[in-house]
Amino acid sequence: PALFDVRLKGSLAPQLDAYLLGARFAPTLDLGDKHVGNFGAYRVSRFVLDHPFADEVILRNNDITGEGARFLADALKSPAATIRRLDLSQNRVGSLMGFDVFCRVLERNMMLVELNLADNFLGPKDGKALGTMIAGNRKLKVLDLRGNRLEALGGEQVCSGIEGNPVLVTLKMEGCEVPLEVQREILRCLERNAFGTW
Repeated sequence: PALFDVRLKGSLAPQLDAYLLGARFAPTLDLGDKHVGNFGAYRVSRFVLDHPFADEVILRNNDITGEGARFLADALKSPAATIRRLDLSQNRVGSLMGFDVFCRVLERNMMLVELNLADNFLGPKDGKALGTMIAGNRKLKVLDLRGNRLEALGGEQVCSGIEGNPVLVTLKMEGCEVPLEVQREILRCLERNAFGTW
């Protein structure tokens, strides 16, 4: 169904609900650039729990914070979850509490194969949650962290997670301000996984 062109706020909830209802059997839920915020993330989470058909969910550029990421974690931890690709780029999931909960859920998620977290205000303090998630996850193949200022500390924690992960093959980290030697070690681990030399 065609998606509304107005920016979603609480008073426009019926429009979001109408779109979701019309897309209940669609393989892709595309709410990119609609500024649905945490409210929209909550509605999407409830919707995919009740209608587990979506293979891809696009929530790019929607003013979603860590709180919204925590709502989405509820859907991702469901045994009925079908989401394999999730685009949360250009949000603010690193700006408030909740991102650590999101990462703990993904640590055990067995469906998601591609996650886009580019440009999300993630910083060195988020490296531990990311590293733990990467180390524990055994399904994720592609992770996009571009534009997040992880710096040396966050990069080292992400690297530590990849050292214990045999499945991740693509990690995009341009603009993360990670030292070159850490980038090289990350690349070595990714190549090991790509060639099956774990």
